[in-house]
Amino acid sequence: MKSILVELTCPRCFYKTHKKSETLIMPEMEPQFRKELLEGVFFKKACPSCGKINTFLHTMIYVDKKHRFVLLVKPKSDLTDKDFSIFQSEKNCIRRYLCDPSQVAEKIRMLEDKLDDRAMELLKLKIILREKKKGRLPKNVVYQDQETDTIWFHVQHDEEEDVIGIWKTSYDAICSKLPPQKNQFEEIDSYWAVDYLKQSNESH
Repeated sequence: MKSILVELTCPRCFYKTHKKSETLIMPEMEPQFRKELLEGVFFKKACPSCGKINTFLHTMIYVDKKHRFVLLVKPKSDLTDKDFSIFQSEKNCIRRYLCDPSQVAEKIRMLEDKLDDRAMELLKLKIILREKKKGRLPKNVVYQDQETDTIWFHVQHDEEEDVIGIWKTSYDAICSKLPPQKNQFEEIDSYWAVDYLKQSNESH
């Protein structure tokens, strides 16, 4: 655990305040911060003046030794080449970079459930394309849970929400075609999935 004091300026009323935050989190030792990340409140603070809930972002490293993964959360504007080489001595460890705090909770759930987030992003893209063909382009698709033979996703449309299940065999088929995990931080999100699909189509 390494604490910092973050200065925040409300974009609505310009009131300045501070919030104590953490730059290094180890969930086995600090479960309260894992809980805040999963609930989506770690990078948020209500303005003491007008009450607006504001989102902020600073560099944070999340090291989960039990599930063998490390998350680097950092603004893209502050990113350096050195960032992608940290924790290289860790063996059999998945490394992910995120610049969007709203994606942290889902990433933690995926990796804790021992799912390959690359295959999961491709499954989410598959759902989006399938729903688009129906004339119902989703605003968001988020991993929810898994059972023995099904992976469940929460699908948000403009005025309604839905839960869609994908057979685990579809996930396994995607995993079988993916290359080995790289020994460095990778940004795996919807943009990665689109690029991967384009490259796969071009190679065939």
